[in-house]
Amino acid sequence: MNNSIESIKISNDEDTVIVFPQKNLIGDVSLSLCQIFDDLISSGNLNFKLDFSKVNKIDSIGIGAIVLLNRKTFQKGKVSLEKMNSKIKKFFSLILTEKSNT
Repeated sequence: MNNSIESIKISNDEDTVIVFPQKNLIGDVSLSLCQIFDDLISSGNLNFKLDFSKVNKIDSIGIGAIVLLNRKTFQKGKVSLEKMNSKIKKFFSLILTEKSNT
């Protein structure tokens, strides 16, 4: 599993955690992403940017991790999905809704 964790880089920008998957979110990489999100949320992090510039495929576990992250941070935090290819962007636009101020 170490190779999978190495496939996901993390940095901080003020109060936002930036997550950079270094390859497709499939198999053990997706499982590692779930654990990383759980650890970060447990540490009090609520604002995330996910950089998908090196991701071309996401399996159901990776999708579930991102949807769950969005749900866990919906009330007090923010999840930003960035640099996605058009296919992934279209998929997530269908399943994730924007937060409203109403």
